[in-house]
Amino acid sequence: MVKFGKLCATQHNWKFFSKKLKLFIYCLTLLFSVNAFSQSNTNVVTDTLIAKFTRTLTTDTREKISVHTDKWVYVAGETIWFKAYCFYEISNKLSNLSKTIFVDLVSDKDSVVSQLLLNNQRFLTEGRIVLPENLREGDYWLRAYTNDHLKKDTLSVFVKHIYILN
Repeated sequence: MVKFGKLCATQHNWKFFSKKLKLFIYCLTLLFSVNAFSQSNTNVVTDTLIAKFTRTLTTDTREKISVHTDKWVYVAGETIWFKAYCFYEISNKLSNLSKTIFVDLVSDKDSVVSQLLLNNQRFLTEGRIVLPENLREGDYWLRAYTNDHLKKDTLSVFVKHIYILN
């Protein structure tokens, strides 16, 4: 009888273990199927983001300007030599979409000392501003912009600080 009792207990354990094993296999299958679904969903989201980014790179025409000067401190009567670059804001590729670049030298009281119009046909523009002999000492600003900057986004106007001695 003892053997019969142990056999019954063993069969009971096997049934219990079998149910647990089936539940474990079911959960494991469910887990892998959810993981596989989330991976494909992630790939779709990633592909969508890449497509939007590529479309933005090829269609966005916002420009920004950068100006390089030979120095940042000048004496009245000297010449400010500079190069101006116009390029697409997102891709940073040179642009000649805007045909004209405006460059202003402005005093700290926002009065224009000098203004130039530069032709942007060859992607790179060079220029110079001859400072008047009687220009008072102080802070000045070199501004560069296109018509689109004035119409659409005045915050993208390039501004560079220059100090003039007299």
